[in-house]
Amino acid sequence: MRLLPKSLQHVALQRILQKSFQETIEEGTFDYLEGKWVRIVIDDAGVDWFLSMCDEKVIVANCDLAADVTIQGNSRDFILLASRKQDSDTLFFQRRIITFCNQ
Repeated sequence: MRLLPKSLQHVALQRILQKSFQETIEEGTFDYLEGKWVRIVIDDAGVDWFLSMCDEKVIVANCDLAADVTIQGNSRDFILLASRKQDSDTLFFQRRIITFCNQ
C-alpha cells in the first residue's frame, strides 16, 4: 500500500470498505461513527488512515485530523482480526493491537 500515493490509497480504501460493509452500514451498526474519527495505524505497512461515517458513507480523510480513537498494530494482526482468525480481545490483551483515546 505504501507504494501508492495517499490519495489513491484513500479512494481504494473508501470503496472497499463501503462495498464490504454496505449491509452492516444500512443496518445502522456504524451510526456511532457519524461525526467521529478513527485513526488506523499499520506500523509495518506505513499506513496511517483516518476513517469516519457521513450519511451512510465511509469517509477516508486526506489529511491528519484529531482522531477520537486510534487503533494501531502490524499488518499480520489486522489481517487475523479482519479474517476473524483471531479475536480482538486476544490481540488487545497480548498488546498486539493497541487502542487508545485521543481526547
